[in-house]
Amino acid sequence: MPEKKKKSIDIVLHYILENKLPPGKVLNGGIVGKLSEQLISIGDHGFDVFTMDGKNVKSVDSYLWSDFSHSVIDKMALSVRFSLTGNRSVQISVPELNEFLPYLQSNGIKTEYVKRKWYRKIIGFRSGKRWKMVMASIGYLLIILLIIGLAVPNGDQPKAQADKPKTAATLPAKQTPKKQSTEDRIKAAIQTNNAFGTTNSFNNKSSLISLNYNKDNGFVFARVYGQDNLSNNSIKKGMWMSTTAALKHLKPVKEVKEVYLNIVFPMQDAYGKKTDSTVMKVDFKRKTIDKIDFSNFQSDNVPVVSDQYWQHPSFNN
Repeated sequence: MPEKKKKSIDIVLHYILENKLPPGKVLNGGIVGKLSEQLISIGDHGFDVFTMDGKNVKSVDSYLWSDFSHSVIDKMALSVRFSLTGNRSVQISVPELNEFLPYLQSNGIKTEYVKRKWYRKIIGFRSGKRWKMVMASIGYLLIILLIIGLAVPNGDQPKAQADKPKTAATLPAKQTPKKQSTEDRIKAAIQTNNAFGTTNSFNNKSSLISLNYNKDNGFVFARVYGQDNLSNNSIKKGMWMSTTAALKHLKPVKEVKEVYLNIVFPMQDAYGKKTDSTVMKVDFKRKTIDKIDFSNFQSDNVPVVSDQYWQHPSFNN
């Protein structure tokens, strides 16, 4: 992901937290037809659309999944459009189908797909207008010829000496191991076996749903699956233990200045429908993390010492 886009996502995440808006996964996308830079936050509640003007964030609109009953999905070459109708209507564009589709399915929103031939998904061919397709074909042909021209070596260049003796100067330098990035260290800390693990216990996919790290201010925002257990109380305590283990491994990563975890768990309503919902939110600032002596710390104190804490009402009993 380009650095500029990553920074925009981090800025919007901070805006969501500061304004106590519903949490969600922030990605590039927004309402079709708007020219300004847009980002969209997709979560269990619905989705929120934001515009960016430099570092200034503006909330454009908020939508609930209950606002819609039907969606027409149009898969393009570089994006996917969702035309949503019901009590409200809006057309949304996102980069990937699976960023949006699971929420439609889990909320009972009917979907249908626009049928297109493969070439009608390419920019310049979508409308089906002949003059646009001719211009696009010429443009793509020129790009291909340019790439070929750059790739083929110039015939006038002298050939390399095949049998030239190898010396210390010509031998490749010994490669040093690549230093692990801060983001990789954060992932490893959250996904250690005594924290949240590498896979979740529901579908054996990654335990880490999403991770955003802002290297400018050291802010970490992660959505992660909690582990299943025999009772609500055991599940809750397990989440405290996983949080404690993750923080213990993150403590030496001095680039991290704040950790905000959204812990997700499959919830079932009275009608038997299951959805992945946020059931616990914990926020630890660097000052708090540094105060904790993890060799003696009891994980039951996570709600007491955290800078912010919330748990689902089902954990209150």
